[in-house]
Amino acid sequence: MPGVDITKNYERHRIRDPALFDKSTFRTIDIGSPGIHKLVRAKLKKTGEYRTQSVIVELKHAKDPEVKKQTAQIVKIEKEAGDY
Repeated sequence: MPGVDITKNYERHRIRDPALFDKSTFRTIDIGSPGIHKLVRAKLKKTGEYRTQSVIVELKHAKDPEVKKQTAQIVKIEKEAGDY
């Protein structure tokens, strides 16, 4: 289920399928400049380790070239974190 979804206010870059996570543990945290990038994190069912499920970008910032560059870097780092 990884990919990009667009909602009314956000661009969501899914890193991992939400089904891999314990639903009661999802948390959204701001990273970097307030309100631009957020990580949705939760505990993996398999290991209990916290991992990023998706990266969220406020839609009003998503087209900015610098924000797009930052988003790509964040997604790359989070994908490389693995599912161990």
